[in-house]
Amino acid sequence: MPQRRAAVPNTGLRGTVAGSAQRACTEFGRIEPHAMSRMIESTAGSNTIANQDAAPRGSGTARVTHALALAAAVFTWPLLLVGGTVTVHRVGMAVPDWPTTFGVNMFYYNMFEAPWGVFAEHSHRLYGSAVGLACLGLVGVFSLARLGVRGLIPLGVALLAAGVAMVNPRGDVGVLGWSMPRGLAGLAVLGLVGVVMSGWSAVVRRDRILALAWLALAAVVGQGVLGGFRVRLNSTALAFVHGWTGQFFFALLVVLWEVTSRRWSEAGRSPAIDAPLLRKASVLLGLVAAQVIVGGWVRHYGSVVGLGVHGLIALGVLAHVVLVARSIGPGNVALLRPLGVVSAANWVLVWSLAQWGLGLAATMVLWPFDGVPREVSAGPALVRVGHHGVGALLLASATVLAVRCWRHRASEFGQRVERSAAAGLNGLEVAS
Repeated sequence: MPQRRAAVPNTGLRGTVAGSAQRACTEFGRIEPHAMSRMIESTAGSNTIANQDAAPRGSGTARVTHALALAAAVFTWPLLLVGGTVTVHRVGMAVPDWPTTFGVNMFYYNMFEAPWGVFAEHSHRLYGSAVGLACLGLVGVFSLARLGVRGLIPLGVALLAAGVAMVNPRGDVGVLGWSMPRGLAGLAVLGLVGVVMSGWSAVVRRDRILALAWLALAAVVGQGVLGGFRVRLNSTALAFVHGWTGQFFFALLVVLWEVTSRRWSEAGRSPAIDAPLLRKASVLLGLVAAQVIVGGWVRHYGSVVGLGVHGLIALGVLAHVVLVARSIGPGNVALLRPLGVVSAANWVLVWSLAQWGLGLAATMVLWPFDGVPREVSAGPALVRVGHHGVGALLLASATVLAVRCWRHRASEFGQRVERSAAAGLNGLEVAS
């Protein structure tokens, strides 16, 4: 007489995993009940941890934060193009001082009567300041939504210090025995508050979304300081680092947009992806990140060796795009499309092909890489700046792909149990 199964309530992923595990245990007797119970609790717990920092739903707050994160990312991308223009035309030192512009507050400087090089570099500074203000507003809204009015207290303290310093950035101030410009001191306070609040949100509150928002503020402040010291020290090395970290900052804002989406908050109800796809997406992200860094090396130093390494990594990126596409396969498109994996992989393919075309065009423009400065006309400049901007879009798309795969890996055990249970039940039906 067949053994009666106990009824298991269907409560989303936990109910599915629990029901499958109980059926598998009852029918096969392969796993001891207490061991299966521990695995069920472990799987359900991992999804609880994954969802505890999801964007709060209701009253439109989540939609507002999601839209603001998207707006911040969209607003930041043109800054990369402006920075690329400064690099391509080699006018990064057109304004030789920082945080002032020719000795005056940069917000009061009239750049419309300045030469082209000064206009481009000063525009880059002003646009960077605007992105910083956008991140301040973003953090303010996120803190208010997730902590209430008390979440604005640390931001207010940091803004007061930074505002006092930036209104009159000239002159030095002593900090712990160090002498630094008032503007730099204000930015340092703002960045320090961002780092502390990001760590506190992640470790104490276990709120990764708020932690990412504060990290974005700290990152944009760090970008400003890095660019300022590039000018103060006249350092090509810092210009190189400033270039690729700017693309990483853009990818961080795109991740913030992703984790505030409805798809992210409802991931626990979705089926899991295969582990091989997660590994391939992670390797793809690593290759794209390396390609961005080496691309900055080529852009700032004009190295033939760097160009060769950049090309080899680009081949690796394209090969891994193909591997990811094969892992998805026609049979899994219907399963993975609701998770956003298919759309992310498609965008990675689009930007990868665009990068290949722009990269080949940029190579022909820059050849023979002999280190001799040449005048840059509008067409070649547009190609090189476009290559820089599309590289940021490729990095952001690869990051979203990897993050979405990571998000859905937590329920993988439940899917394995489902398959095992289904296989076992089918075997029993055949045997009967």
